[in-house]
Amino acid sequence: MLRFGLCAVLLAFGLSCSSSDVSRSLGAQCESRDDCDERCLRGDDYPDGMCTTSCESDRDCPLAARCIDEEGGVCMYSCGDAADCEFLGSGWDCKDKDAREDGALEVEVCFGS
Repeated sequence: MLRFGLCAVLLAFGLSCSSSDVSRSLGAQCESRDDCDERCLRGDDYPDGMCTTSCESDRDCPLAARCIDEEGGVCMYSCGDAADCEFLGSGWDCKDKDAREDGALEVEVCFGS
């Protein structure tokens, strides 16, 4: 819950809570699994590829990410609007996706436009 409170405070001041460090764990561009710590997602939903980790809940994700019910459960950067996703490069937008832990709950994450 602290993670979401921090993001809310940052968003209130006009700062992105998604501009976390891009790494081989989350956010780095990738061509294959070898470019990442765990997973490389490819395709239209992940422009230029994206390193991420598997998850069952938000607790399995880095501070600025949410666990969504895509690809069997993956961490994606949380966002408030499209500008929050610009640090990932072109082709990313802020979209509503089902949360992994509670599929009835939608969360906003950076996802291919």
